[in-house]
Amino acid sequence: MRLYGAIIAIFALTGCAKSNTFDDPTTGDGGTTKPAEMEPPHAEGNVFLGEAHSTKGGTATPIVSVSFIPDSTAVKACGATTIGQCKMTKAPKCTTACGTGEYCTWDDACNAVCKKTCTMSCATDEECYFPSEGAAAECRKKESFDSGAVAFAGTTVPITLYPPYKYSGPTTGAPFLAGADITVQGSGAAGAGFTQWQQSVKATQFLQTKLESLTPAVIFGTGALPVDWIAGSDKITITLAGQGGAVTCDANDSAGHYDVAREAVDAALGTSSTLSVSVSRQKQDIKKGISTKGMLTASKIQSEGWVKISTYSTESTSFQGCTNGLAMCGGKCTSVLTDANNCGKCGNVCSGGSCTNGTCSTGGTSCQTCETNAKTGSCKTQYTACSTNSACVNLSSCIANCGDQTCVNNCASTYSSGVTAYNNWVGCICNTACFTECKMECGN
Repeated sequence: MRLYGAIIAIFALTGCAKSNTFDDPTTGDGGTTKPAEMEPPHAEGNVFLGEAHSTKGGTATPIVSVSFIPDSTAVKACGATTIGQCKMTKAPKCTTACGTGEYCTWDDACNAVCKKTCTMSCATDEECYFPSEGAAAECRKKESFDSGAVAFAGTTVPITLYPPYKYSGPTTGAPFLAGADITVQGSGAAGAGFTQWQQSVKATQFLQTKLESLTPAVIFGTGALPVDWIAGSDKITITLAGQGGAVTCDANDSAGHYDVAREAVDAALGTSSTLSVSVSRQKQDIKKGISTKGMLTASKIQSEGWVKISTYSTESTSFQGCTNGLAMCGGKCTSVLTDANNCGKCGNVCSGGSCTNGTCSTGGTSCQTCETNAKTGSCKTQYTACSTNSACVNLSSCIANCGDQTCVNNCASTYSSGVTAYNNWVGCICNTACFTECKMECGN
């Protein structure tokens, strides 16, 4: 295990060392995402008819979704940031820990705040709510805003959904043919909602990508991520998802190619070694000028309704990077603890000797010798506790690839359950067994 260079930083977790602190780079306001074009206030219906399939082939999974909201202005997009030509959405991150019975969420100004969880037990036709800020929880009747029955013509199977619009049809196969003429009809709400409407659309074409040609060396490399597909004429959205969050990039369908910037890939990855990549082709039609009716006690109903009907085809896959502490160097999983050409980090060449525990050496030092002896000697208990704890082993390997405090912070956050065992092992070496021999390496 590599101890040197990260000992003092990691000790900050338990207060064993000096004044180092853990900084969370994700803390802060998420901001408000502005739409590409400012839409006038309206009630909105969203109808999704799609299919998803793996880039490796097999069957398609149908996706049918219908929903209606009374006021489009009540929906705010928070937590979005721009990375190059792509957008990343993060969950709210409150600056202080929320108390018992609270959760972190966005307020109307897109600030991350703690709010109470409504836990009052209500009847099946009721819902829990707070009448005002700071007020006690109460129960109220659930209100429906819908468009009655929503039926589809031109699909591969008959589809008619009633509120609350739960699809229970076949679980395999696309619900439409490529380029098919489809008609969607809403019968009109019995209570509050949209009046009767009907719209005919032409479905999108099925998507075929070349994601299977990508390799881990490209995914976890240093350059842009090339994404290719058979060109079409609709809208392409590329989504990368990892531990860091979800990043979306809009691409020109007719180009058949898009290079996702490395900064966007790294942002999605975070500290994970797995990345999911999906590409979606979508065609959207909007039916405007639909009348609404009824009243709601909890929300305003806009007088005009829009229905957005989207057909889409999605292809996705995931990629596994290096595990067990190995790093992707030159397209290969490499041990930066022992590789003299990638010692401590990729590209760091030991010009005059070998690589030991991620440090270039020419035959060992008194600190390294002392550490080796301590594993079976005075620090055997602590070493065994760490070496048999996968989180501790992964934490040590992760830190071995770090070059700054931020990286160490991220490693500790990812493998937090291994921090105590790691600190005990390092503390035994630095403060007891090898205090003199490892004085420089430990920063004593």
